[in-house]
Amino acid sequence: MLKSPVSLIDAVDIYLNDCLGREQSLRTVEGKTSALLCFLRWCETHKLIQLNDVQDDHLESCRHWMRAYRIPYSGKLLDVATRRNKLTAVKVFLVRMFELSYLSEDPTLRFKLPRLPRRLSKGFLVDVEIDAIFKQTAMHGDIGLRDRAILETYYATGIRRAELGRLKLNDIDFENFVVRIEQGKGKKDRVIPIAKRACQWVTQYVNNVRPSFAIFASGSVLFLNNDGLPFTDRQLTALVSKYVRRAGVDKPGACNLYRHTTATAMLENGADIRYIQEQLGHADISTTQVYTYVTIGKLKEVYHHTHPAAREGE
Repeated sequence: MLKSPVSLIDAVDIYLNDCLGREQSLRTVEGKTSALLCFLRWCETHKLIQLNDVQDDHLESCRHWMRAYRIPYSGKLLDVATRRNKLTAVKVFLVRMFELSYLSEDPTLRFKLPRLPRRLSKGFLVDVEIDAIFKQTAMHGDIGLRDRAILETYYATGIRRAELGRLKLNDIDFENFVVRIEQGKGKKDRVIPIAKRACQWVTQYVNNVRPSFAIFASGSVLFLNNDGLPFTDRQLTALVSKYVRRAGVDKPGACNLYRHTTATAMLENGADIRYIQEQLGHADISTTQVYTYVTIGKLKEVYHHTHPAAREGE
């Protein structure tokens, strides 16, 4: 049965509470909140007050507005990925309100999201760059040893920044060389391998450095910042990017740079993409497939042995 009409503002509140009730992560809800507030502001300027005022032509109009929108101060246009994310949040919101019987019809049925261009991963590290980055940590005593353990863990596992920040002392099995990722993206647990060398560095950190950082509030968190607390996402980004810059590596990204490196290295050395998907914790294999386009080493090898022009002069 169709429920009583509600305003757009009330509908957004109902929807966000529903998201929390379905135990979506706070980060996910925050992202949806930001996108829906943007949509509410657009609706207000177009005199759309009630939820059932929104029709498919309004969604098309909003899409075109977003394409022409320029960011204050910088004057830059929103890139297509940002526009798609914001419009996806709006679409999911309206579909859910239809499912909850606040709308008699789904206004998104004919609405098409912007298509994302296929983008290659922005960069990955080669062996000489990794060595140069790791050597930088030797100049910083105990802090450097901790940072080396962090960098080794990133490189050996390719886990996400937030996943590393939440690791606990007992999450790494130092005998079997595996690490347990609890409540990764999508609240999914997984167990993945970790290199022996990384385990050795983490063991040194745990035995010789972590006790000097630990305070009562540290709990069982594995990697502690200088105040004895868990690292924030920003702190981890700053830590990783600092060593990348000091090593003279001119490549974009920080924590994700190691993630891309792990995936690319595994693929170039013959790993099946399904295993890389599991290592990285991708829900959809299409997310992992971007790495198949950057493994130029294997492509060059096959090209050299199969293309007549490349074989001339052998």
